[in-house]
Order: sequence, then C-alpha cells, then structure tokens
Amino acid sequence: KAVNDGQWHHTAVVWDYSGTGTEGTGKIYVDGIQGTSNNSYNAEPGDGADLAIKIGAPNFQAGEAFNYYSGMIHELRIWSTARTQQEIVSQIYETLFGQFTALHGGQKHDDLIAAWRDSSGTDDPGMLNTGRPIYRSTDVVIDTTIEYFTGEYYRSSKGASPKFGNLVQVRNDTLINFQWKGESPDPLMIPVDNFQVRWTGQFYAKLRGEYKFRTHSDDGVRLYINEKLIIDDWVNHGAQSRKGSIYLEPGFQNVKLEYYENVGGATCELYWTTPFSAEAHLQPLIYQLSASASSASEGDEVAKISIDLTSRSGKNITLAVATEDSTAIGNGNDYSSLNKTFTIPAGGKRITFPIQLYDDSMDEYDEVFRVKIMEKSVSNANAGLTRTHRVIILDDDEPPSVQFKSASSSIAESGGNQIVILTLSAVSGKDITAYYAVDKKSTATQFKDYFLNRSSNYVLPGPHGTFKGEYYSGGSGGEKPVFGNLVYVREDSIINFQWKDDSPHPSISSSNFQVRWTGDIYAELPGDYSFRTHSDDGVRLYINDSLIIEDLLVHGDTSHYGSIFLKPGVHRLKLEYFEYHGWATCQLYWDPPSGSESLITPLSNGLYAFFPAGITRDTLNVGIINDSTDEHKQTITLKLTEPVNATVGSAGYHTITINDNDPPPSVAFDTEKTSEYEVQGKYPYYIGLSLSDISEKHVAVGWTISTYGTNARANKDFNVNFWPIDPPSVIPDQDKGTVSIKPGLPGGAIGVHILHDLIDEKDETIIFNLKPEPENASLGVMTRHNFTIIDNDDKPLVEFSGDDHGNNRKAATGIDLSSTTIGIIELGGDVDLFRIDHKAPMTILVWSGGSTDLYGEILDGAGNVLASDTDGRDSNNFKIKIPVLPKVTYVRVKHNKPAGTGEYSLMVESSEQYDKSADELVLNKTQAYFHQGHIVYVANKTGAESFNVQRVRVDVVSIDLDLKRFITIYVNDSLLINPSLCYVPSYGRYENLGVIQKNYISNPLQMEGLPRFLPEEMLDHSLVFGVVRDFRTRQPVFGAEVRVFGQPSPAQGSATTLISLTNGEVWGGGKQLPIKPSMFSFPKSADQLVEKGRRITSLDGKFAIAVQDTGILVVRAESHLSNYRIQEKEVRLKHQRGEYYSADIWLLPK
Repeated sequence: KAVNDGQWHHTAVVWDYSGTGTEGTGKIYVDGIQGTSNNSYNAEPGDGADLAIKIGAPNFQAGEAFNYYSGMIHELRIWSTARTQQEIVSQIYETLFGQFTALHGGQKHDDLIAAWRDSSGTDDPGMLNTGRPIYRSTDVVIDTTIEYFTGEYYRSSKGASPKFGNLVQVRNDTLINFQWKGESPDPLMIPVDNFQVRWTGQFYAKLRGEYKFRTHSDDGVRLYINEKLIIDDWVNHGAQSRKGSIYLEPGFQNVKLEYYENVGGATCELYWTTPFSAEAHLQPLIYQLSASASSASEGDEVAKISIDLTSRSGKNITLAVATEDSTAIGNGNDYSSLNKTFTIPAGGKRITFPIQLYDDSMDEYDEVFRVKIMEKSVSNANAGLTRTHRVIILDDDEPPSVQFKSASSSIAESGGNQIVILTLSAVSGKDITAYYAVDKKSTATQFKDYFLNRSSNYVLPGPHGTFKGEYYSGGSGGEKPVFGNLVYVREDSIINFQWKDDSPHPSISSSNFQVRWTGDIYAELPGDYSFRTHSDDGVRLYINDSLIIEDLLVHGDTSHYGSIFLKPGVHRLKLEYFEYHGWATCQLYWDPPSGSESLITPLSNGLYAFFPAGITRDTLNVGIINDSTDEHKQTITLKLTEPVNATVGSAGYHTITINDNDPPPSVAFDTEKTSEYEVQGKYPYYIGLSLSDISEKHVAVGWTISTYGTNARANKDFNVNFWPIDPPSVIPDQDKGTVSIKPGLPGGAIGVHILHDLIDEKDETIIFNLKPEPENASLGVMTRHNFTIIDNDDKPLVEFSGDDHGNNRKAATGIDLSSTTIGIIELGGDVDLFRIDHKAPMTILVWSGGSTDLYGEILDGAGNVLASDTDGRDSNNFKIKIPVLPKVTYVRVKHNKPAGTGEYSLMVESSEQYDKSADELVLNKTQAYFHQGHIVYVANKTGAESFNVQRVRVDVVSIDLDLKRFITIYVNDSLLINPSLCYVPSYGRYENLGVIQKNYISNPLQMEGLPRFLPEEMLDHSLVFGVVRDFRTRQPVFGAEVRVFGQPSPAQGSATTLISLTNGEVWGGGKQLPIKPSMFSFPKSADQLVEKGRRITSLDGKFAIAVQDTGILVVRAESHLSNYRIQEKEVRLKHQRGEYYSADIWLLPK
C-alpha cells in the first residue's frame, strides 16, 4: 500500500527471530494491513549501537547516512518482541502526550523499549528530535490517561427507586464491576437498598465498526453512548444481563450508565466487545485534568468559587478565569457564563467570587459546569495542578405528577380507537415513564373487547408478567385429548418444565393430566415469528386464536415448529398440553425476527407511557374491537403505577366505557305454523323462536295465546308450561308466559304438551302472539304462530268471564291484550269501563260480540274520546282500530238505545304493533319539543358525576324513525341529538328526553351521572315575548314601546331585575333602552308596581325580555308614532328559568 499520498499513515516493521542464528522473517504493515515480507535480513550484534536512529538510512559508517526516508515522522515506538497483527491494530490510535511513566491500564509494558513523540518543531526528515539517540528509560509513555469513571451516588427513601434521590457522594471508579450483594457501596453514607448511581466518563474507539455492550445488574440500568440510549432495563429484577450495540467512528466517546438498586441484592457490571477483541470490562481512556469540585442548590441562586495560593506572595497575582459548559448551559440558561481576570493582592492567599445560578422551577438531573484557570494568564505565580473546578448544580425542584387528563371517557363499540391523554403537572428536564395497566375491576376482556397499543412516545413494553396456568386431572390424551377436572390455578413465569415421572402438584397424578397456559407476549418488530414446542406428550399452540402448532400424538421428547406474521404490539398466546403416561415435559420457545431462540417471557397486562424531557403529554391508544353482538356496557379501567422521575397525580385511574351500539337482535318464531297429532301424547312439541344474532344479554320475550282464532282448550286439549305426569299443586298460566334465552344461545322455544283426551273432535288451533317490548331484543317479522292439533275434538268457545261493574275510570276493570271478557248492561244507560295498560306504542283492536246493540269508545287517560264505532261488524256490535302511545287507554261500552240491556263479550287485540300510524304518533310527540325558536339543552359529560350544558336554539329540525323505532334527531342541520343527553321543556321544567321517550323508542338510555331534570341554575332565565299588532289591520307595529312592571324588590334585596339580551338573539327582540327616562307616562294600573325594563319593537313588531321574576308581571305597550291607545296584559310567571310566556298585544288606534 502506497504511503506517499500526502496523508498520515501508521507503518509497522516486524522482524520475527527464528530462534537460531541471526535469521528471521520480516513483515511490513501499513495501517494494520500486511504488505511484503522477506527472509534476507540478518541481525548483526551491536548494529547501530550508540548511533542516532535514522529511518531509511544505512548506518554502516558514521556520518554517511543516505537515502533516508523522505517524509515526516510524528511518533516512534520500539518493542523488544515481534508484534502480531492484532497487537499492532489494537494500539494504532494510542497517542503520546509527554514524558510520563510507561504505563497503560496500571500495568507497565516491559516489552516496550522506547517511545517518542516529535515536539522539536523541526522538519528534519527521517529522524526524531534532530537525530538525538533514543534509549529505553522511564521518561517514555504510550498514554497519560487518568483511568476512572466519575460515580455520582444518590440515596432515596424506601420504595422510591428507581427515582433518583439526593446526591450524597461523588467518587472515581476505575471499573464498573461491583457485586455489593447485600452490602452498601459506602455504609457511612449510602443505604443497602434504595440507592442510585450515575457513572459518566469517556473511552476511545480505535476502529470504526459495531461496538457491543453488556450490562449485568440487579436491579435496573440505562446505558447511553454519546447520549444515545442503547440499553434500557429500568425495571426491578434479579441479576440478569442485557445487551445493546452501536456503530462508532474512531475517536473519543462519551458514556453514561445509570443504575438503581431497589431491594435485595445489588450488582452492576459493564462490559464491551470491540470489532477486534473479545468481551472485557469497559475501561475509561479519557485524559482528564485533576479537578476540584463543589455543589450548590439551584434555589441558592449563587455558587461561590474560591481560588487559593499555596503560600502568600508579596506581589499582586493576576489570573483569568472562564466557565465551560458541560451538562449545564451558561448564557443565562442554567448559570451566568464568566470570563474575567481577577487579582489577588499582595499578601493575600484566597479570592472568592460568585457565579449566578438560575432556578427554572423544573425538575431535572443535577447539572455540571466547569470553572477553569487559564494557565497562560497567570502572572507572578505558577499554575497548580488543580486548574479545573467542577460545579454541580443540585436540582431542588419537586418532580411533576403524571395523571390522566380526565377520569373517564366513553366510546361507541364501533368507534375504532379510544385516545386517552396523559399529562404532566409541569415540564420536567428528566425522561419520565409510567406503567399503565388494566385494573382488575374492568369488565371488558382484552383481545375480545379491546387491545392495548403502545403510547405515542414510547415503544418499550411493560415488565415481565406471568402465564396463567390451569392444571387439570383425570382427562385423557391421545388423538382426541379431553380435559379433566380443574384442580388448581397458578402463575408461571415461563413454560419450561421437565417433570419427568413426577407430578406438577400433589393432587395431580403423574399421568393423564392437562395444562392450559394463557398470557400476553410483546412483538417489538413486524415480521415472521417462529415458535417451537418441546414436549412429551401432545401440545396445541394458539397465537391470537390462530392454531400454529398441533401435536396431539403420544410420544417422547419431541420438538414441533410453527410461525406467524405479527405486527408490533401485544398478542395473545394459549398453549394446551396433554400428558398421557410416562415422563412429562413441556417447553415453549420463540425466535423473533431480530434475535435468537429463547424461552418466551410473558408480558404483564400493561405498557409504558413515556415523557421525554420537555414533553408534558403522551397519548395512549386503546383499540376497541367491534363485534355484531348486542351486549351490556363494558368498562376498561386503566391504572398508573411505577412512575419514574414523577409521582402519580390525583387522576391515577381512567375508566373507558364501551357503549355497545349494536342493535339488539330481533326475536321471532321460526315458522308461521306447525301441527301435531293429538296422539303425540306425553312428549312435548317445541315451537322454536330464534334470535337474528347471538346476544350477550339475557333475552326474554313474553307470549300470549290469542282468544281470537284459538279454539283449543287449555288444560283439556293442551298445556304449555307442561308437567310430564302429575299436575303441580299450583297450575301455571296457560294463556301467557315468557321464553328466556340465555346469553350466547341462538334461541328458545315454547313447549306445548298435547293432552290426548280420546274424544273424537275437530282439528283445533292455538294462536301464539309474541308480546311487544321483549327484554334486550326487538320483535322480528314472524310474531304470530298457528299451532294446529290434528284430532276430532268438538270446537269449544273459550272465554274468561266477568263483569267490570264500573262506571268511572278509577274503578275501571283492567283487561290484558289478547283476552276476552264478558260484560252485562244491566240497566238502560248503564256504562261499562275497561282499562288497558301498555308500555309500547301500538295499534289496538277492540271489538265486541253478542246480540245486543252496543256502542264503543276509546278514551285517553284524561277521558277524551279518541275513536268510536257503533256497528263495526254488524248492526249490533262495534270494532275500533287505533294507534296509541304507551299510556293508560280506556274502553267504554254502552248501548245505542237507552232501554237496551243484555250480555256481551269484549275482545282486545294488539294489531300491527309497529305500523305507520303508531310511528307517526311517536314522531309527532317528539316534534312537539323541537318547534322553531324553542330552546333545548344538550349535556356534555366532564366526569363520572359532573357535566355542563350547551344551550341550543332550534331553527331547523329533522327527525327520522327507523323500522326498529330507533330515532335520529338533527337540529340546525348538523347537531345530532342523543335523547339521553338532551333536555326539553316539560311542565315548567327541563326533563331528559331519553326518560320521556324510553317506552316508545329503541335508543338505549345512557344517563349515568345525569339527573332526570336539569337543575334550575343551569337554565336561562324565563322569557316574556310577543308581537305588538294593529288591531284593525292585523299588521305588526314597529317602534312601539313595551314596558314591564313588577313587584318592588324586598328591602334586603331581591333577584327581581331585568335580564339583558343580545340584540335580536331570541324572537327578533328589539334593542334595549335605558329604564329612565320613560317616553310615556306611568300606567295607572301599575301604581303599586315598579318598572323592570323596556323594549322597542322590531320591524316585525316582535319583542322579547328575559326576566327572573315569579308572580304577576304587567306588560304595557303604547305608540305615539301612529296615535294608538295604551294596552296592557298581565302575565303570571310560574318559573324563574326555562319557561316561555307569550304576551301578544293588540293596539287600538285612537
């Protein structure tokens, strides 16, 4: 390799003596790479003795050197041994710094003859130091490094680790190789537990390439190379190793190792592996001047520095002092920079000067800056060895608290991801982490209802957790293994068991037992992950419910493999193991994309949030799994623990409520009709009902047997809630019942037990109707089922009899839907009343039978006639069909003719339960709350029990009701109204719309933490509004003065005042005028009243005044502009807030 390229090169010439005679082998290395070699050189005893060493020039005759090396030489080292290539490469970049002892790492190089560095300033070619001969002596060296790391030792209170406590000691450690075990680094100052150490220093990288580092510690460590974090093991654990690597260019490198001891044993060791050597302890290789040190708290605002003389002098001594940044920054950031010349007067021995410190009120690591004596600036004295002083700024600010921004939030199941915000109470100069996990009181299940993603700032998973091991006994192995009885459950840190012929537990046999492990694992990188089981006998491995290894055969120790592509994040693992007989073994390994095979360590049920220094916000991403199953609300409660460099604030918990927005399933009969022979006998026949979707809620649907069309007799031809042989002491209802469908089941059935009476009769029919409002479901299409009993029984008439004997609504007899009752009109003009209670909007069908001349009416709860009929089917009877809302409805029956009497039958059916007529009633009732100009309030949850409201004026509204009676309300084109969060005017108060409508819409009621009625203090003041019109022309009057008068305020003061409105805010109200002076005279009718305020009507004659009075107000209008008479109107105010009172006034021209 050429060296005449104008660049500096390292050249080594080695002569390897063969051991006999004077022969040897010569080798040349340029920059560590071998060049040529020869065997021609023979060493001559005494060759070159007492001569100046000249490179490239023969020295056969003194003074006749020629053909010397044409170039400059900076260093020369002469060794007494033949150096290997590895030895040459390992010391290429070691430099000479002066005349010190030839030591390296505390050991003398006995094979080093001499080493010299050219400092003559001459450019004599081919020689060092103008030809001066160099002999071995103690005034040569290969390094002058002071070999130590600076160790800052901290102590903190019990349980505080890994938070750094108070700095108690700074010392120099030559190696980081400590096995304190159960002892203290310094028993006088440092406790056995709960202490921390921060080591800083430098080392030298001789070659470019990848450098590997390994820590071995108990407990946590963090290793930084050039401020880059390469090992992060900041968790509690026993003695264990962690590895990291970094690519480095040749030169000096900064290293920082942070360590904390929690409780128990204490160990901390640091190793490295260079590109050209085996693993060894990391040694510091940085030249450092001897330095003194002092400290000052950040809150002291000043650090006092002293410079001493070794003895007094009769002369004035001057010296320049300058500060130098380290981890602390000058120029007014952490301290005031200094560059100043000081004078120590003659006879003096010390000078003290201050350096201003700045308290930034931010928790941060202790910071360091240096104060240096500028050596060349010292006059009349010699600069001592201690020319650098290190100042440690001790941070005395409290650490911030980390907490959730809110205590609760909610999301629809279809919402995708729920973002949860974490905040710090203040900015910190330290990196802050906090572990967040799912609390046990959560009702949602991970990987079924949700999954945790990493925080936006951090990628490290949480600490190691455990696998849940369920141990079973008494099952069977083989190709179709069966789990036995669950014996016990425990937590296993890894799956690495070699039970051989023993048992996992005394209560389990060594053969025929099974284990099911479940837990979470964390994938750091995307890619294919390989898994290996090693077992005796069978195993099954699932990752995220995907089967990747299935080995059900009975065998000895055998390995099986499987792989799956995983994204970064948390994944669910399940391993099932079956032991048949003989030895028992089960082990589980994985091989990530970047790493080697190892036993799988489970992840705990949480992750870390991270706040880099200066950042006060982190976001957690909780993925919500959307299914199609109707289910109850579920909660995920996140809990903050184990903060580092922070405390947990008051909001240490956050509960996410998952609101299931899947529509409830519909329930209906499987078929429209079925039949069975009477000889079916004692075995029941099941009429099936099915859900449209599986539900996780308990579904219950009521049914009734219709009297209209049913001719089979209960307990004679059939019974429903059947008994196999002997009837029970209390016979259950035969005309109605409930089918219960447990969570997770697809449906249920009604059991019909046909009674074989051996009587020849005609075919009989049972008509089943499903009742409205099933629990946790809606009714499907097929809500009616005809069941035919095929036999020869006679057709009977089945009726429930009884006269109501009531002529008023309070005494009215209650009757059920789908039933028949008997009534008697005993006297002319007699009236019978029946009451129907129903909780859902529907269309009811009421009809009569008999030979008497009947008149029927349907009444509402107030007694108003909704519909009537005199001869619905024939001249004697009536038939009425009408949609009604879920309230009490009455049926009134009387005779058309006053003298008519006699017996009749009354039948009530529900028909077309969700028909268009009933929907229109629901829509009209809802529309009544959203007229143009009305004010509604929308609640916004701010906490579990707190909320605020938004006042909304209705300008435009659209309301839609779907087939399942789910209502959608949009106000002002863009605001979607949730009935559970909306409050509308209702009888002088604002009532929750969801409560009002709960019985006739299917929207879920979501009122946790909300009242039924809004507190009055949340409402706007009541409004008196109206229009002033010309009585004759009916046109609005512009510019009329409207004044309001009320009772005087009490002596102690009252809240009876005019409330100002923004111009035109509501009802087009005109501009407000001062109360005095008045445009017109005081009204005679208001002698005992005082004026509260006034308005001038707008172009459309409108006015509006917000008031907070109750009682009587007098509203007076007059206008001289058109020569009108004065008109007054009294308004009785019942409520101070939330009401609207109309006060239209008609003016008569004079």
